Amino acid sequence: MVDYSKMTPYELGESCDVNSIDYIIEYLKKGNTNEKRLAASAIRKLSTNYKEDCNKSIEYLLQNLQHSGAQVRQYSLKALKELDLKKEHLNILKDFMKEEKKDYNIRVVYEILKENDNSISKKNYDIRYLSNLLIMEYFNGKSQVPRELVDNYKKAGKEFIELLYEAAGVIIEDTILMEIFCKRYDFNDKYYTIQGLSKYYGLPRNYIEESIEENLLKIGNVVHKSEFNKLYRYVSEVLRIDEKLTFIERLVLFLYYAFPKSHLKIIVKLIMIVIYNEPKEWKQESVISSYNKFLDNMEKALLKKDIRKLLEENIYWPESIKPLEIKNIRGISTIGYLKRTLHKKGLYFKSEKMNAYVYYKSLYQKEFLLKLELLEEVNFYSTFNFKLKEPKNKEDFISDVFFVFNDGKAVLVLTPPNEQNLKEEDKNKEEAFKKLCKEKGLGLLILK
Repeated sequence: MVDYSKMTPYELGESCDVNSIDYIIEYLKKGNTNEKRLAASAIRKLSTNYKEDCNKSIEYLLQNLQHSGAQVRQYSLKALKELDLKKEHLNILKDFMKEEKKDYNIRVVYEILKENDNSISKKNYDIRYLSNLLIMEYFNGKSQVPRELVDNYKKAGKEFIELLYEAAGVIIEDTILMEIFCKRYDFNDKYYTIQGLSKYYGLPRNYIEESIEENLLKIGNVVHKSEFNKLYRYVSEVLRIDEKLTFIERLVLFLYYAFPKSHLKIIVKLIMIVIYNEPKEWKQESVISSYNKFLDNMEKALLKKDIRKLLEENIYWPESIKPLEIKNIRGISTIGYLKRTLHKKGLYFKSEKMNAYVYYKSLYQKEFLLKLELLEEVNFYSTFNFKLKEPKNKEDFISDVFFVFNDGKAVLVLTPPNEQNLKEEDKNKEEAFKKLCKEKGLGLLILK
């Protein structure tokens, strides 16, 4: 007869036995950090065949969302995603989402709420109701803008242009000049430059440029009058110009998601005129600078997403993980003779996170290290730190990268031995470090 009380949460999950669920719940209630994580993973596995029985664990999975370990929260959320949640459970998740700092956990909650609660859609995706905190999360690339919100930005952009044409119709009496004005700001058709419009209509470039400029200033004046102020009111509501702290960031998000980049400068100038009744050149420069910063944040966010996915899917964790204390980490550094050799060759960079030089042997390693530098959840990393003596091997085995998460869990990384052939493997080295990681309670990541 199987003695479930002596099985680890991992073994219980692998048993595929409905009788193991009560024992898994005990680990959710009383286990250590690693046991709670593995228990949540076990519930997720068993829910495929025994969802109704696994629903008993919902209460304890929700309790574990208060755990200090981000991965315990992550695995608990992934298990909850597979279960039958009630309205009170969804309310707890909504409150959790407001406090949670990890993007990957927030995304799982969004997925759960979208599947289970139709009431979240309207207000959460209305541009006007976005909080300052959420705006900054999106601007800094810490949270992904939901598809529904992107669609609302695009809709708002079209409504803005329609109101612009309506205001222009009050000012511009000449049919050809009105047509030229509309083509200049139309982003559904091709982008018309001043030169392109000049060629298309056979009119002097200066004449077209001056007429558009003159009409813009007239529109800026008109939309501040009560009888024609729909465009101004619309911009005020969408961009929340009363929110001084996040006005620029709100404007940047609107520009990025509502309009093609080709129209950036002319739309920025147009919005400045609508809001301030003058071009405000210095503010235009500030907006464009912030727009470029946002693009940089987006690029970094994609890199973070890629590296997080790599770590989540490929780190092998031993059954018994042994988190490290800060005092045990600070003394770890690159082996002396390697540091001197690599320094002479210029194979290093200055890490802001570590406030120290970080050494590498290949561009492949450098690229991986620079991605680790971006991750907030990694508080330490270094290279070529540990040497294993193997009697059967002529040379000692040296680890490539070592890093530590904020919760103290540490990972050894082995990179391809030959940068020219990333498929080449060193099986002896891999086996030696697998054994070490199992003994020391470290994660192991073998990059292929």
